[in-house]
This record gives sequence, structure tokens and C-alpha cells, in this order.
Amino acid sequence: MTIDEELIAEADFAAMHISILYSRAGLMLDGDAYDVGDAGEEVPSDTGMPPLDNLLAAGVPVLPVHDAVLMPAQHYDVVEAEMIAAFERRTRVTNVTVRRKG
Repeated sequence: MTIDEELIAEADFAAMHISILYSRAGLMLDGDAYDVGDAGEEVPSDTGMPPLDNLLAAGVPVLPVHDAVLMPAQHYDVVEAEMIAAFERRTRVTNVTVRRKG
């Protein structure tokens, strides 16, 4: 898939809900919360996205998908930083991870 003729990248919160719960319990999540060995598979996170107004105002074309954002790959670092900052503002959780796909 492309946006403005550029291959896209995806910024996706890793284990967002579990990270919130761990943080509120005063704990640090270590490893992949969705890795349960052979007993299961990765469970997608279906939460709302942080506000994207700053990105759109900066001319960064984005497509939010659940708790992920698709964007031209050249803008990945900016989008990742905005996602983390917005997440921290909303939840006061500072140990969230955003994974790059693509």
C-alpha cells in the first residue's frame, strides 16, 4: 500500500492495555505480553487513537486503524513520537512501546 506514491509504515502500540494495568500496579511489563508460547496467538488491541490534529496540521498524511497509524514511511519517527506523547498525556503511563511494521 502507498500514500502519495510512497510505501507506508505502521506505528502500532505494543500491549497498550496490559502496559496500563502494569503501570497502575506499579510494575514494569517485561517482554511481549501476548506471547503465550504455543498456546495462543497475538491478540490485536482495539482502543481509540490519540488525537492526530498535530500530525495533520504538520502536513503528515495519516490513516488511523484501531490503535495503529498508517503513514508514509518517511514520517514514522514523527508519528511514533506523537503517539507516545499523546498516550502518556491521556494515561500517565510512560512505558508504552510502539512497534514499527513495514
